Amino acid sequence: MESTQERLYGALERAFTDTFISELIPGIIHNFANPLNGILGRGQIMKRRLDQLANGKKGTDAWEETIGRLRQDVVSINGETERLCDMFRDVADKFQGIVNDEADLIALGRLVAAELRLADHYLEFKHRIKKEVHIEEELPPVRGRYCFYSLALWGILRATAQAIREAGDKTLQVWTSREGDNVVLRLRHATGARNPYPDEDAEGAVLSGDTGRMALCLLRTLGAETDIADGDGYREWIIRIRP
Repeated sequence: MESTQERLYGALERAFTDTFISELIPGIIHNFANPLNGILGRGQIMKRRLDQLANGKKGTDAWEETIGRLRQDVVSINGETERLCDMFRDVADKFQGIVNDEADLIALGRLVAAELRLADHYLEFKHRIKKEVHIEEELPPVRGRYCFYSLALWGILRATAQAIREAGDKTLQVWTSREGDNVVLRLRHATGARNPYPDEDAEGAVLSGDTGRMALCLLRTLGAETDIADGDGYREWIIRIRP
């Protein structure tokens, strides 16, 4: 019989895969195209500069100037290549992570930063939401299954993006910290919703299809304490995990 934890994870996994064709893959293609176009454009410029060198006279001011510009072209291509490799690594790590069900020590701050970078492949999240991120690096690792934490964070970010869509203020604040014995993740954003965020049990969360509710329930099965603070026009998500 499927456990509550497995059911929540399966529901989040299906919600994640449902975004592939209409949102995630187009975003990945768009974001990968930017550095690729930069590399291609610089390569064409370098070819013209090399032709200038071949037809010029070595040692002249014009020849030396072209050499300097070629060096700048190489630096630019290196930068775009590094950016492309970083994006590829983020996407690869995500897809490897969601099938990594072995218990391990997880650096929560690094995972949150990686999930935010992955979320930027959803173009609405990238272009319409201003992110204010404060990640504390020196936090004790938490123990758990990477795939659960990865999809739970995706589910919360997905829910925050949907809430922000209805709000006037498009700012999402994210920060991690150490509070007593706990590692804490907080997310704060404006919301257009007038009612408090429902905190349902696992069965109700799965039936609702709300990725935020399912994520909170999944985190609770991992031993995390979760809380939703609804204020006047804002919502704050609080996740406390004991290392």
